[in-house]
Amino acid sequence: MENINFEKTPKQILENLEKTGRYVFHGSPFKINKFEPRQAFNHIKKDNGEYEKIPDGEPAVFTSPFAKTAIFMAVMNGKNAPFESRTGFSSNNNGSFEFRATKETMDQIGDDAFGYVYVFEKENFKEINFNESVSYEEIEPVMYIQVSKKDLPEIIIKDF
Repeated sequence: MENINFEKTPKQILENLEKTGRYVFHGSPFKINKFEPRQAFNHIKKDNGEYEKIPDGEPAVFTSPFAKTAIFMAVMNGKNAPFESRTGFSSNNNGSFEFRATKETMDQIGDDAFGYVYVFEKENFKEINFNESVSYEEIEPVMYIQVSKKDLPEIIIKDF
């Protein structure tokens, strides 16, 4: 008799939660019980090639309605790539995403790389744009799911 495995991967579980439209997601390399607003930054490349750190809005808990964005953030970070972590992503409201990393970063992401995707009730967040929602208050997730390298979306290797 053949054993049939009905278990879903972490990515599939998160995609199913996303499809309900009830949740938003936050990726982190760390276990966190309660989230508090933090200052986010954009890194803007200057003419001399250096990067300038610019505050991105007010301190907040940042989430996305797209699980793949949170999975990317959970795995592609300085914890899993401690010598260099240069990553980025962009998206548009047509549903097109580009996840990217340098070759040096990808070379450090081992098969054992992992992180956590935190799931929050969407109703507790304010939508900033189609890919980002925020909470300006401390908030606890409904659940978290450990994700790994095999759950990552397709990543383009780019030098930036």
